[in-house]
Amino acid sequence: MLKTIGGDVLIVTAKQTKGNGRSSSHVVDFNNGSYTASLRIWWSGSTEISVRVASFIENYCLRDKAVEKFGNQVFTMENGWGIRGLFVTSQGEREYTPCGPTAYMYGYDKLCNFTLINDGMSWYCGKPKRHGIYCEDIYSFGTGAFKTGDAKASEKVLLPTVSYFNDQVSINHTLMETNSKGNISCSERSSSQSWTEIDAYPSGYWLEGQWHFVKCFSSCVPTIKSYRECLKNKTVYFFGDSTIRNYFEFFARSILENDFSKKSLRDGLGKGRTYHSRTTYSNFGITTAYLKHEMPFHNPDFPPNGITSFPSELKKLSNSDIPDDKLIIVVGYHTHFQAYPINVYKQRIHELAKALEQLIKRKPKVKLFYKGPHVCHDDTRWFDNRLSLIYQDIVKETFQHLWDNVTYLDTWSVTATHGNSNLHPSHEIFDSQIQQLMAFVC
Repeated sequence: MLKTIGGDVLIVTAKQTKGNGRSSSHVVDFNNGSYTASLRIWWSGSTEISVRVASFIENYCLRDKAVEKFGNQVFTMENGWGIRGLFVTSQGEREYTPCGPTAYMYGYDKLCNFTLINDGMSWYCGKPKRHGIYCEDIYSFGTGAFKTGDAKASEKVLLPTVSYFNDQVSINHTLMETNSKGNISCSERSSSQSWTEIDAYPSGYWLEGQWHFVKCFSSCVPTIKSYRECLKNKTVYFFGDSTIRNYFEFFARSILENDFSKKSLRDGLGKGRTYHSRTTYSNFGITTAYLKHEMPFHNPDFPPNGITSFPSELKKLSNSDIPDDKLIIVVGYHTHFQAYPINVYKQRIHELAKALEQLIKRKPKVKLFYKGPHVCHDDTRWFDNRLSLIYQDIVKETFQHLWDNVTYLDTWSVTATHGNSNLHPSHEIFDSQIQQLMAFVC
């Protein structure tokens, strides 16, 4: 059946038949069910062209309606799953209630306001209904089952949420000289250009084991030795969710050669059940650290103690004795906000932009990076690639006055090009992300 409306997110990719070359296309949506893709191929020979629907407009609408009706996209899932508060009394009585960043919790007339606990960022949980359990009895925030039985079958998203076209096209291509790359190093370009190129996607391609840029070139050889030379005497902070923690793990494990066999970076709790471990790792004259963002943060069991927000942490760094020309910060909001109203994301991005502006005034030579959203699909959760693109537009607009000071990491291009399906990109996909970052750093 032919569609007569647009809104689907289509990704068109080219794959080298005899080799590992990959590229993706810019797709134009005519909003009438028809789309046009424009592919640039960076190699000669046989190439396979494939098309994937990364998000169906029907599912996005269902998610949007669920947020309006229930306050949370979790109700679109067949098996509800999200963040809950665990309340425990001194007598050992326990109760779980749903939590979220808005003062609306479906099924609860009374709420516990934990905004102060969340460092001033909005955060609420349903007030326990059992007699004798109070808001003061909060023990942890963690993920678990949600009761979503009030959502009708017609309100559930359709699976699979991502689909491939059955037909592939094979072509033979001859590389033209006009396919020349930029003649300036990525690290020497104005950071503002990384923002203006978002809509001109894709920003790069994969060929011969490396990520190549369309408008510039990397002067950094993608080896651990080169990375260490580039980062010597530098301090690198990573702020965000687990997709940013992946960068930190690579830095700490591969570049700094730390052994995490007996550590749990996934939990990353501090002494006395505090929200952050605040562990820094140093070697080869390089220091790195990772801090997660405030709630909402999905994890099995996070204590309500010592939660801090991006603005608070950035203020600490602005007042630190780390020289601004030795400081590198990678920051991002994305995956943990998709279950909630878009206005929550807008507010957090607004607060982040204000904090970065103040940091730049104190440390004007700091290198700042914002990691954009990436392509993935997970049929068991609420993740939607269309919403990721909306997030991308929100960040682009909110950060407009910061374009000259913050570099945008276009991980959408990387993951779309590689055909990523995972929430946490790995192997050559993640290699491309590291190469992308280091090209701007070095």
